Amino acid sequence: MSVCLCVCLYVHVCVCVCVCVCSCRDSQPMDILGSNHVLETDKLQNEISTLKKQLAQRDQALLEKDKQICTLKAEALDREKDFRQKLQSQQRTHQEQVEALQVETRNLKKQISQSSHKASLKNPVQTASPLTSLSSSLTPS
Repeated sequence: MSVCLCVCLYVHVCVCVCVCVCSCRDSQPMDILGSNHVLETDKLQNEISTLKKQLAQRDQALLEKDKQICTLKAEALDREKDFRQKLQSQQRTHQEQVEALQVETRNLKKQISQSSHKASLKNPVQTASPLTSLSSSLTPS
């Protein structure tokens, strides 16, 4: 303030003192406020930049996780498809084996029936009483 006053004294003391005093008072707070605003603006811009970088990193991480999820889902679907095909193949094989065994059982039953029918034709059934068969087994030969 004294520097301004000295400079102003050479020109017009009354007018310059008022102007210089006013300008000196206002210039320092304006500069301080202006520099404070600049510092705050820089700080906020740095914070915005940092937040944008974090957001980009998180977006990238989410994209990678989405890719991993899609890959895992595809693998799970492939495994499920393979499992179903294997199960159907085993069921088909099992059904074929059951049918083959049923055919074999029918054929064996037919053979037993035919052989018992032939045996009954060759050996007629004896109508002997149980006592005669018992007495014949007791007699010495």
